[in-house]
Amino acid sequence: DAEARELLRRAISLYRGEFLTTMDMDWAEGRRQALLQTYGEALVSLAQMSEDADEQREALGLYLRSTLTNPQREDLVYNIMKLYDQLGMPLDALNCYERLEASLSHNLDVSPAPQLQELATSLRERVN
Repeated sequence: DAEARELLRRAISLYRGEFLTTMDMDWAEGRRQALLQTYGEALVSLAQMSEDADEQREALGLYLRSTLTNPQREDLVYNIMKLYDQLGMPLDALNCYERLEASLSHNLDVSPAPQLQELATSLRERVN
């Protein structure tokens, strides 16, 4: 487990941003997307390992970074909201939910999953 975490950290550190951004060719765009997806999944894997090791702050930071690669992934937002709540930051959890809700509504004309809605309702009740 420690070796896997170290390998993921090294892999993540190698990612320097989008691949060949000055090229508009199909093959470059495909490779750019594949590398971004792999980077995002490496962040999620390391976040899950950190969470399992009870390193909540590290997990939260990694999940937040991973949402930059795919901001509409509800599973990531759910994990972020739970971690914010565990760290005593319910307003940050609600802000995260509201950003997702606005993004999903604007881009896909859908609402967040019921599980996320229930967590947001629970957080609102405790905050108020």
